[in-house]
Amino acid sequence: MHIKIRTHPFESDLPYINRFENHSSKISFSEKFDIHNSDLNASSCILHSGSSTVLDGFIRGIPSFSLDKEPTNIWSKVSLKFPIDQLDLLSDADYLNDSLKTQAKLFMEFKIDLLL
Repeated sequence: MHIKIRTHPFESDLPYINRFENHSSKISFSEKFDIHNSDLNASSCILHSGSSTVLDGFIRGIPSFSLDKEPTNIWSKVSLKFPIDQLDLLSDADYLNDSLKTQAKLFMEFKIDLLL
């Protein structure tokens, strides 16, 4: 399993490097400019800190996991907690499918369709 991290253009890589220091051989950073055609389409899940990319992923059938310890906004609330101690789950298709189903329930609970 490999995790590719795409930070916001103004965001430092350092918090991610520190967070994943025990898994550094499994981490790289995306330098592509087109998030939709390159990074999202090649992803099996999204890790984020309150990013609206959650919606882009959900529309594509890609589950999202929040890196935030506590929800910071609606996008953190409609994402599952990132399983930092069980990274191998992120390469388990059944786990990802179940996560997407749970996320669909969260989208309904928080009425995301009314926000669009």
